Amino acid sequence: MPQLNFGQQPRVTSVFFLQEAKKWLSEKEYAILSGVSLNNFVVNEQERGVLLEYKTFEYNLRKEIVSLRKQKETTKENPLETEKKLLLRRWQFLENISAMHNFDTEFIIAYFLKIQVLERLFTFNKEKGLMVFDALCEIKL
Repeated sequence: MPQLNFGQQPRVTSVFFLQEAKKWLSEKEYAILSGVSLNNFVVNEQERGVLLEYKTFEYNLRKEIVSLRKQKETTKENPLETEKKLLLRRWQFLENISAMHNFDTEFIIAYFLKIQVLERLFTFNKEKGLMVFDALCEIKL
């Protein structure tokens, strides 16, 4: 599997990774992996290990964001920079938990989540964002 580094575009997509993983994992393992999403933080009773740890982390991170927004502390920063910092926090968490695993299913789940972090990071496009922002803010007379 190619090495992943924060800030560098991944050499594999999440779709390709799932296609390849299907060749090597059991049906049960693949079913778990294919259901893993960076944005899914709802804990299922059967979940254990890295997936449970990530979902707990993500839930707590989102609670923290809500709290900060209520205090209006995050409005001092550029929203894009704030999002990048949140992605970096997710990345660092995943790096820490994947370091405790040696190419087992838990490592593969963390790796897949890291691909999703990088895909999200590289979907940001300043020009497109400004166009959408301008279109939303345009006053029609």
